[in-house]
Amino acid sequence: IKRGVKEEQWLNEGRSEYAPTILGYNDNYKGSYLEKRVNEFLAHPSDALLDWRGRSADHASSNMFIHYLVDRYGEKILSKIVDANAVGAESINEALSALGQSDRFQDVFYDWILTVYMNGSVNGEERFKYKTQNLSFGNLHVLPSTIFRVYDNNSSGASFVVDNWSGQWHRFVPGAIGEETTLHIRVSSPRKDSLYFPYIISDFFGGTEVKSWDLRQGNTFSVNGFGATVSSGVVAPIFANKDT
Repeated sequence: IKRGVKEEQWLNEGRSEYAPTILGYNDNYKGSYLEKRVNEFLAHPSDALLDWRGRSADHASSNMFIHYLVDRYGEKILSKIVDANAVGAESINEALSALGQSDRFQDVFYDWILTVYMNGSVNGEERFKYKTQNLSFGNLHVLPSTIFRVYDNNSSGASFVVDNWSGQWHRFVPGAIGEETTLHIRVSSPRKDSLYFPYIISDFFGGTEVKSWDLRQGNTFSVNGFGATVSSGVVAPIFANKDT
């Protein structure tokens, strides 16, 4: 009211969704409001964060995002968002700057999409993990959107619609263990400028790597050692365009 601006509803509702956690109502997870929202999110994990329609899935995705944001930067980021002159994603950018962070909303969103799938430390790095105990891997991790079993010298294709500011997780596993091949993934999209393409490589020894492919450098990337040392690959295409 003081600034004469109206907050975007997804963020306004997201802050409200976090209030029960601040008040301690989610401390006992079983039967809590948080558990309800986690279950709704797991049922609709590809719900677009910024596309607010007032559905339970919208509340759930904003809830999970705000919990991740606070887990990563502390509760003080909430007051910084409220103090910002901007609204929506830009208010988060202002808040991050006020906290001395170089990350932008888009960076946080990318990491969150990977976090809800992995939800664990990667080579000692904590940014793909919820710190809130009630949001640990056992309670919160999404399943693959699709699973492709890949055999040597075979090819397959599929088409997917990627909503703006949403996540998908497509898992590739070898058809035969011990037979080394190279996994080639070719992507065709008219919006290469707005399509971010992170992928997760897991090996048979418990190791995990997070990488990303810039589609402006080419539409095909490869994963070596597939089936021999690499046990799976997960691609998580993210379409992020603030203008649509």
